Amino acid sequence: NPGRGKELALSQYQSGVNVIFHASGSTGLGVFEAARSTGKLAIGVDADQYAEAPGFILTSMVKGVDQAVYDAIARVKGGTFGGGILQLGLKEQGVD
Repeated sequence: NPGRGKELALSQYQSGVNVIFHASGSTGLGVFEAARSTGKLAIGVDADQYAEAPGFILTSMVKGVDQAVYDAIARVKGGTFGGGILQLGLKEQGVD
């Protein structure tokens, strides 16, 4: 809900927040709109979202889904896939 995202972000910016890190899917588009209209900053998520609001996106947390899929396939092919929880961080290129 981008409209609700903008409303909430405007409220936060007006209360003194300078940067909002959203993790809210398309609702984040409203956060970016609020950042543009207030001259504040936002942080994208899932992919590089700089193009959504150039100059107002400080950075983005990028999920390495491609790396996770590749790793799972390699484990299946190699006979080492065992299910369970596998955490992929910076070192494993699971996030960037």
